[in-house]
Amino acid sequence: MNRLASGRTVRIALILAAIMAAAAFLVSCASQRQRQAIAWTEIGNAWADAGKWDKAGDAWSRAKLLDPQQAVASYNLARALAEAGKYDETLLELKAPLAKDPDNTILLAAKAYALHKAVRHDEALAVYERILVLGGADSSAIYNYAILLESSGRLEEAMENFDAVLAVKPEDPSASYRKAMLLLRMKKAEEAIAFFGPYLKSKPDSVIALTALAHAQEELGNYTAALEAYTKAVAGNDKDAGLWFSIGSLHLLALENKDAGLEALNRAKNRGYSDKSKINALISELKPPLSGQVAEVFSEGAHKD
Repeated sequence: MNRLASGRTVRIALILAAIMAAAAFLVSCASQRQRQAIAWTEIGNAWADAGKWDKAGDAWSRAKLLDPQQAVASYNLARALAEAGKYDETLLELKAPLAKDPDNTILLAAKAYALHKAVRHDEALAVYERILVLGGADSSAIYNYAILLESSGRLEEAMENFDAVLAVKPEDPSASYRKAMLLLRMKKAEEAIAFFGPYLKSKPDSVIALTALAHAQEELGNYTAALEAYTKAVAGNDKDAGLWFSIGSLHLLALENKDAGLEALNRAKNRGYSDKSKINALISELKPPLSGQVAEVFSEGAHKD
């Protein structure tokens, strides 16, 4: 049996089962409109579980129209709007339930997330800080708060909050990656290296993470490890001229592999590398005749790989 088709069949069956379960509510509630609202809420939940946020939003909108007092419908509709990238509409949807329950940390977390995505960072920070005061921050809220702190230049506070996430989820890939990048930003390459592990375990082909790891290893003088990371990164993006330039520079300056270095620099040139300051810096660190050969690579027309 086709495994993809089988998985799709199972998902559809689960959705239908959830919809049928929702229909059961129609016989258990006092008010017809309430019965219908609860049923549409459950149908929306089923679509959300299947990742069909547009259909979930439609169902939750129906639930809210039928029973405007149903707070869960407003929250769920806000979730659907956020998933669709409609952050201003998300914030509007959250106004009414938050007016009734201003200390609801679930609603506040949804608001903070929407503010964050709407690039209203100061407001988002204030809401996350309120959630922390109320004691209702889960690991997702703490993680998002840490990202905002980092983008605001509050690096030490950001680190404390990434650590708080990792204290609960030691192998969390996203928190590990963000901590590693933050450590690099703080000039702590040796500490950073260990935290790339969980992220690369989950995303072994991440060009960004592999490139950052390579830079860290190179900075520490771990040239073989740096070359390994660069090689994996360029395998994921052969068109990245900067990666080829880094590989070429590493071969020439640290590994003393002239042929491999010049070949990599030719590939960088062919892919449009043109950072003159870095090219001149590399040439200045080399001795003749190698310095002249590198200058020739970047002064002539493109070479074939």
